[in-house]
Amino acid sequence: MLLVLLGPPGCGKGTISSHLLSKGNFIHISTGDLIREEIKTQSDLAKKINDYVLEGKLVPDEITNELLKKKILSLDISNSNIILDGYPRNENQAKFLETILNVNIVLNIKVDENVIVKRITGRRICPKCNTIYNIYFNKTKEDNKCDKDGSLLVQRTDDNEVTIKKRIKTFNENNIPLLNFYKSKNLVHDIQNDKDDPKYTFELIDKMLEI
Repeated sequence: MLLVLLGPPGCGKGTISSHLLSKGNFIHISTGDLIREEIKTQSDLAKKINDYVLEGKLVPDEITNELLKKKILSLDISNSNIILDGYPRNENQAKFLETILNVNIVLNIKVDENVIVKRITGRRICPKCNTIYNIYFNKTKEDNKCDKDGSLLVQRTDDNEVTIKKRIKTFNENNIPLLNFYKSKNLVHDIQNDKDDPKYTFELIDKMLEI
């Protein structure tokens, strides 16, 4: 099964992905993670990508497509379910994806914009294990330290209100034609995820996916 998670930044794609991974037999691919991994290489491509990220702009399709294709080809996916988080972002990417794999289900995650801003500005991440926390509603036991390995948490450079609103605007502009593309294939299921406690959302998804 190839599962696509669609939704604006901060809608809970990472949290939902973590829940599904806990069920086993899932592989999680986040284009955001792929981009950040590339940035760490400090290559010429990495510097170009970083400029887009800091300005709150989307990385061009041709770069994102190739990063995704390279990742998928490096994996043994014969007996696994794949979660795509943050990809595709537009219809062109969706058509490119079809040349690699067939999508089975699309979860369209919907969240109020004010909730998104609060979630992202409060987001903190463990640089070692990539566990995501939030200073407002998913706090660590010890201030600013990962519960799992004790690492000091970090905030992404693009997790600020100005950049977030730019990203939401860009997402909204691209999402309507993308959703229509997948709706025409009867693949879309809407999930409202405004609540701080994701338990209800998890139950809906588990029932939908029969896991």
